[in-house]
Amino acid sequence: MRIIKYLKSMAYEQYRAVCKQLNIPINKYKLWIKTAKVLGLSKSAQLRLKWIIYYNTRAKQNASLTCRHFGIHRSQWYDWFNRFNETDLTTLEDKSLNIPRNTELLFGKLFGKIVNKI
Repeated sequence: MRIIKYLKSMAYEQYRAVCKQLNIPINKYKLWIKTAKVLGLSKSAQLRLKWIIYYNTRAKQNASLTCRHFGIHRSQWYDWFNRFNETDLTTLEDKSLNIPRNTELLFGKLFGKIVNKI
């Protein structure tokens, strides 16, 4: 978690300095985009971030409008919206579907026992 915070501070550094010099308020959505690039989020995670930014800005927190704009189902939107954590953008990444090797061995043994009983 410390590494992520360090990377975020690196992403914000220049942006914050410029905003401070020009007395411009910091835009959190621009910070999210910069952070996503620094963290190296996948294209699909960056697209999900765009959904959330659109929802908060143009759609004025209207989920139906956001879903229509991006052509996604509302249940898919709510799955990602509920998973989203503003302080940890990696929550927008796909979860791994790889089964751990120990689980494969366990299922193999159970399957062997079932076949032997038949």
